[in-house]
Amino acid sequence: MKRAKILVVEDEAIVALDLTERLTRLGYRVVGAVATGEEAIVNAAEHRPDLVLMDVRLAGEIDGTEAAGKIRELGDIPVVYLTAHSDPQTIARVTSSEPFGYILKPFAERELHIQIEIALYRHSAERRVRESEEQMRTIMDTAQDGIMAVDARGTIVSVNPALGEIFGYGEEELIGRDVSALLPGFGRLMEKDDAHWCLRTRDGKVLGSVREFTGRRKDQSEIPLEIALSRKSGLHRGNYIAIVRDLRRRKRLEQELKKRVEELRELDRRKDEFLATLSHELRNPLAPIRNAATILKRADIGEPKLRWCCDIIDEQVAQMSRIMEDLLDISRITRGQLEVRKQWVQLAEVVNNALDACRPLIEGAGHSVSVNLPAGETQLFADGARLSQVLCNLIANAAKYMDVNGRIELSARIEGEQIAIAVRDWGIGIAPEFLPRLFEMFSQADSRLERSRGGLGIGLAVVRSLVDLQGGTVEAFSAGPAQGSTFTVRLPYAANAPQSAEQTKSKIDKPVEPQETAAPAKRVLIVDDNQMQARSLGMLLELWGCEVRLAYDAPGALAALNSFAADAALIDIGLPGMNGHDLARQIRAAPQWRGIKLVAQTGWGRDSDFERSTQAGFDHHLTKPIDHQSLAKMLRG
Repeated sequence: MKRAKILVVEDEAIVALDLTERLTRLGYRVVGAVATGEEAIVNAAEHRPDLVLMDVRLAGEIDGTEAAGKIRELGDIPVVYLTAHSDPQTIARVTSSEPFGYILKPFAERELHIQIEIALYRHSAERRVRESEEQMRTIMDTAQDGIMAVDARGTIVSVNPALGEIFGYGEEELIGRDVSALLPGFGRLMEKDDAHWCLRTRDGKVLGSVREFTGRRKDQSEIPLEIALSRKSGLHRGNYIAIVRDLRRRKRLEQELKKRVEELRELDRRKDEFLATLSHELRNPLAPIRNAATILKRADIGEPKLRWCCDIIDEQVAQMSRIMEDLLDISRITRGQLEVRKQWVQLAEVVNNALDACRPLIEGAGHSVSVNLPAGETQLFADGARLSQVLCNLIANAAKYMDVNGRIELSARIEGEQIAIAVRDWGIGIAPEFLPRLFEMFSQADSRLERSRGGLGIGLAVVRSLVDLQGGTVEAFSAGPAQGSTFTVRLPYAANAPQSAEQTKSKIDKPVEPQETAAPAKRVLIVDDNQMQARSLGMLLELWGCEVRLAYDAPGALAALNSFAADAALIDIGLPGMNGHDLARQIRAAPQWRGIKLVAQTGWGRDSDFERSTQAGFDHHLTKPIDHQSLAKMLRG
């Protein structure tokens, strides 16, 4: 066991020597025996004794009580006085220095031993209490939850900073306040029997309870709280300890989570509705295609019916292609891969291209379209193709949601640094409650109506994304059902846009000139594992005057090239074994085939797919179903 270190401060040498011998016999280690207060301070600083035995009256300039005060400042060292004086003045002076003991001379060795042990134990106990209190105070000061002690009358006797922050009070404002001012009804909880609100261990020890409460802040606003209450007699001068947790953030998160769950459920519902609608939209064009194909099989059809069947098939394939393009755009949008390529474009040309794309739908429904654009040449810094797509989607929407022989109005006006392009119809209109989510993915005002008129609920989502990417906004207005609707796109506009040297003439309301589809005689190799696709495309090219060879995989293509001097090769990317990219690389690596024009034909149409085709050595990339006008142009080029 470690021996306690004791410093003796006594100005009478004989008494000091006797005291040292006694202490040694009692098992203590004397670290010094000094005669003055100054020496006592120096020795205490050097040896850090566990206890000091101090005479009150000492030689030197300072007495024992003053020296004791200096020593305690050094390091919380307990002092026990040894003195022959017991007059009131001495007692009062000694008491003010808060000693750990007071022994009157002469004293017995047993008395000395008892006083030293009591002083050492008391000092150790007080140190542990201080450390515990400091630890508790640190916990209370740093805790995020509020902590308070409440006495049996419901008066707050102790709080931590967090409690003040929760209720909007300063700490001192809370001390002495009735707890019911903060927690109405808290007193009733304190009055309940422990068995009703406290959790107990097997030996009956109370662990506490947790309840949700509504608290009242200083500004009288109410907040949700969680209270953990424990009965702790004697602790912090209170009979109860309450831990208060602010639930505002948790409640807010719960509400946000609940809202998110509802949104996900709604998205899931829309997804199911979308899949059902997609099936409907894909089956719709397939029905007339099948009918036309059946008619074409008859030998007795005349030229008018033959032409009509061909037009039906062409229109329905175009409709399915538009559906596929919308789906691809949605895929790009959700992955953040949709890009726009801005340049100076003529507004009139953009509008004309949009009308050309929608012309079959407009004419098929017997609608009329009026166009009102600003006078003169109006240029925009935008992606012309994407902007035409936006206007085409809005015009198509207007055409679909009107009865036959309806009217559509497209107008544009300059509004300061913006240009507003509006598409107005006099159709079925939009219910006010649906307007806020009109541009959300898979959003449909009435799924039954949508199915009857066509639509996947993604066109307007594509519109918003394309407009956002070009730094613009889009909004919808409708006075309600049967009141028609107006969609307005606003884009940045610069009045000092550069003028093109050659004025672009609008083709609006002019008949579309027939485009040449025939290609000059070419030697073309078609490579596609879909034999029906390869044969039908080959038949078309032969009608154009081309000499055609077919291959259904990469080895077959390489073998064909050895015996067939092809000018061009149309290669499917998804070939079995060696894919189309690898085949293109192998063709480009052979000197005898370097002059062949390579055209990729595939169902993949992302920007990254175009880049991969270019890197593999393809000259062009066409997405299926192939646009025959584009193919003819490539073969002529």
